[in-house]
Amino acid sequence: ILIDHKIYVHQDYIPAIQGLHPFISVEDAEKTAKLAAEKIKKGILPPSISVEEIDSLGVYYPRE
Repeated sequence: ILIDHKIYVHQDYIPAIQGLHPFISVEDAEKTAKLAAEKIKKGILPPSISVEEIDSLGVYYPRE
């Protein structure tokens, strides 16, 4: 997530998911980043993302 052209959050792995699972697609990463950026703009800090939000975005991750 960039704010004023500076990295604000760098997340290599899908947040809220147990284990280290990278995003499968750029689109999934962008959807998640957009949600986090919206939270930051609303003053929600830290901009935590829940499993339910990941599911609602349709982000793919391996289910154990």
